[in-house]
Amino acid sequence: MISPNHNTAYSFNEDNISLLRKQPHVFFAKRIICCEGKTELGIVRKLDEQLNLSGNGFSSKGIVAADCGGGTKHYQCAIDLHIKGFDVCVISDNDVLKDDKLKNLHNQALELGVTIIRWDEGYSFEGQLFKDLKWENVNELVALANELNEDKDIYASIEFKDVNKLKDPQNDTDELRERIAKKAKGSRTAWFKNIEKAERVGDLLWNCFWNNKIDNNSSLYKQMDKLRLWISK
Repeated sequence: MISPNHNTAYSFNEDNISLLRKQPHVFFAKRIICCEGKTELGIVRKLDEQLNLSGNGFSSKGIVAADCGGGTKHYQCAIDLHIKGFDVCVISDNDVLKDDKLKNLHNQALELGVTIIRWDEGYSFEGQLFKDLKWENVNELVALANELNEDKDIYASIEFKDVNKLKDPQNDTDELRERIAKKAKGSRTAWFKNIEKAERVGDLLWNCFWNNKIDNNSSLYKQMDKLRLWISK
């Protein structure tokens, strides 16, 4: 592989050879967004689509987004790419708190100057999403999940068979938001764990962002804005 400045050739180890095999287009970029999974990649793709409308999409900045894998893979990939000369950004959950290898790689990436988009301690993307969005937008996401998952009874799974009752602001509690996030994230019950579904979430999410429907003091807004700033530099 040739470095972004075209002055150096690099070899690959077992940790990142799979990325070269599955997503070779990544290595023609100058800047790379290392996503933890398909959900994050779908969200980022939708951002690229929206930025393209004004001529400021990823291609204009030499940026490519990739699903680099969960666990510690996305951090290891980001570190390796950074060392090879790429400008790298990581998007990562923060709900695994007792993995020393993950913690060490996170700290190493920070020390190297890698930009990290990460949620509050103990939170996945879904957890942060349902924690910080306004209640009306939470309801829109639940309705979207119901539309996208015809094989699941989404409302029954969160113990709300009455759609209109869920919309009642009096039902906006931390407990219910956490219950919804848990169902959305669950390994067997996941609502948005493929790129196409995540793009639909991204459409709603970025429209909320651009139209000032997310609290500017929330972690969700701050991390989304951090990503926007990294892309625009």
